[in-house]
Amino acid sequence: MHSILVAVGRAPGSDGALRAAARISADTGATLHVVRPGGADHPFAVRGDSDRDRNALVEQVLGVTPPGLPLGSVEVVPLGTPEAVLGGAHEVDADLVVVSPRRSGDVGLDPGLAQVALRADTAVLVAREPLAWPPRKVLVPLLPGDLIEATLRGAGGWVAGLFGEEGGAGGGPEVQVLHVPLDADELYRNSRLLEDEMERLRKAVPGAREVRLVTSIRWGAAPLRRALRSREVQGADLLVLARPGEGTAAAPSERYRWFHLLAGAARPALLLPRDGRRPPAARGEGMPRLAQAAPWDGQGAA
Repeated sequence: MHSILVAVGRAPGSDGALRAAARISADTGATLHVVRPGGADHPFAVRGDSDRDRNALVEQVLGVTPPGLPLGSVEVVPLGTPEAVLGGAHEVDADLVVVSPRRSGDVGLDPGLAQVALRADTAVLVAREPLAWPPRKVLVPLLPGDLIEATLRGAGGWVAGLFGEEGGAGGGPEVQVLHVPLDADELYRNSRLLEDEMERLRKAVPGAREVRLVTSIRWGAAPLRRALRSREVQGADLLVLARPGEGTAAAPSERYRWFHLLAGAARPALLLPRDGRRPPAARGEGMPRLAQAAPWDGQGAA
């Protein structure tokens, strides 16, 4: 990972996304870029002097990031959330986009954030509060029709990439896979594949404290509802969700269940990149550089 873009607002709740992005930047060495959407239809619309708005954003960034962090650009963009975030991600060639809902603990997603989640091809971290970073329990839900092999391999690569082989101080997170088959027949059909992929996942995340499989079957219960109500989802610090692309086994009407899980779970979530691709985009001159970092005041990403 070489570049992270985090979108922040004026509300204090946006500091959670900034802290998470700063911690990931510090752990991985990726350059951190910061953007504040400010379109006319946006609740954090730019009003008054643009230099003053940008200076306020710089102060916010320096107030919650540690000294020595590889900071790249900081910009207040007079565009709505999707245009500012997706455009900024293309401009800085981001590997990861970090965003947060307008209000802490929101169930559901505001329209701008929903568009980012639906349209971004890069990985997206939705940093809902309360946010524990690094997370101690990572959950990978598998619903009927999900591509087990691709999802678990993608999840393993990203968890290992975010936390390192040794998992950082105190060891890496516990990784759980919540398998929610439609019925016992599907459980039987998936059993050998799950066994093989779980062993591969354990090898892919050697720093994890534990990697284990949890299966949920309840007759007559809808799989998505089962997942949302499960104690595994409620107790997770981070959900890892794969976004279906070409070749997915799911029916068209089921391909956005991951989005409903993301919107309804009210938990922080990492959306894996869409088929590992990034859409073609012309590289502009880039965002204005953050000139220098002030001494860290002890709050935030330690």
